[in-house]
Amino acid sequence: MAGITIDGLVSGLQTGDLIAELMEAERAPITRMESTKEEYQNKISLLQDLSLKLSTLKISADTLNTSSLYGARTVTSSQENVLTASAQSGAPTGRYTIQVERIALAHQLASGVTSDPSAQVFGTGTITLQVGSGSQVTINITSDNNSLNGIRDAINNAGLPVTASIVGSGSEYHLVILSNATGTEGQITLDINLQVEEGEGGEEVETLSFSDIQPPQNAKLLLGVAIDASTPLSFEFSSNTVTGLLPGVTLNLLSSSSSSVTVEVKEDTSLLQEQIEKFVENYNDVINTIDNLTFYDPDSGEKGSFLGDVNLSIIQMQLERAVTSVVKSAPEEVNSLSMLGVKLTKTGLLQIEDREALSEKLSTNSAGIKELFTEGVAKNLSQTIQSMTVYGSGTLWVKQDMYQRMIQDIDKRITSLEEIMDLKEERLWRQYTNLETYLSNMQSQSNWLAAQIATLIKQSSSGS
Repeated sequence: MAGITIDGLVSGLQTGDLIAELMEAERAPITRMESTKEEYQNKISLLQDLSLKLSTLKISADTLNTSSLYGARTVTSSQENVLTASAQSGAPTGRYTIQVERIALAHQLASGVTSDPSAQVFGTGTITLQVGSGSQVTINITSDNNSLNGIRDAINNAGLPVTASIVGSGSEYHLVILSNATGTEGQITLDINLQVEEGEGGEEVETLSFSDIQPPQNAKLLLGVAIDASTPLSFEFSSNTVTGLLPGVTLNLLSSSSSSVTVEVKEDTSLLQEQIEKFVENYNDVINTIDNLTFYDPDSGEKGSFLGDVNLSIIQMQLERAVTSVVKSAPEEVNSLSMLGVKLTKTGLLQIEDREALSEKLSTNSAGIKELFTEGVAKNLSQTIQSMTVYGSGTLWVKQDMYQRMIQDIDKRITSLEEIMDLKEERLWRQYTNLETYLSNMQSQSNWLAAQIATLIKQSSSGS
């Protein structure tokens, strides 16, 4: 409110309190609109929560719609200290007997003994290295790097698939060159061409030579059992990670063994069952949320924020239709969730009646269950939820957008009414201020007239 105000100085009225009460009555429409706005904001929040839970259910449906989920495999090894194994999705199931006669070893070379790897020199020239069938690399050795440490660094900086290191202690050191690849494919070929001459300052110049301390070796496996006239198959691999022996199976060789190892590839339905249970849990979470939004208690009169909302009723009906549908392309014994023992209760929730029975069905008919979800339940439910939540046209998005627009309209109306209220309050203050000013002037005139009358009476009394 602008201007100077007079709060009942003459009239004795509590002008500020009186105007505040009048303005409070005038603000009743704004108060009602703010209450409506808060209600709409609450409804948007509730719809956002429902949309989030539907999105979580869609993720579960999309997971069940993933083909690789149905080909999961688990692999066991009877001697995990000898070998471990893993399998790709869809790998053939089976039981195999494998003997690891030897594991693959990387080629290692070691130089002769050296007393001081940083000072003792080995002449100058070149060292040529080759690993397996790779390219030859020539390394220049000069007076700046012809110590054992210098030659080590030159080899490591040459970009070859080898690692050079100094080993030893006290007065005995060796330069060891280790191939980064196991098996004969990683064999190191070394050609040393260093000129052995008197070094500057009279240093003793040594001859650099290398010898095998671990020859390259391929892994050797026997597949099968030597019983009676049977002969196991023999295979060699350059790596201890074997991917070509069993279809879809990777073997990790750890040590050799004189006894056979049993490797068994089995179907793994534990993850599938876990995902089905999660799917049921997420579905029930959505249904419970819708029930809470649309409930009515006749005893207390309490009701949900969306009681009677036809859109939520349609959403629940569409969800129920998707999870109870029969998938004609799936085998009859697993062509619906109810055939798996996952049934809809009277309250609209999904319930797994027997988890052990479900596990057995998953193990005996995974192909049919894959068809049930990927061509029916999971696929249809995911598409249904997408139509409900998609930005711009989804049922829930449109409903939230409607409330948001209504809130924007209320904000505009409140802003307009607030401006009117400010003008009314200013006018009231001006009216009451004018009243106080008028009363003050009347009081001044009354006081002057009373003074004049008193003077006249006094003069009249004196004349008498």
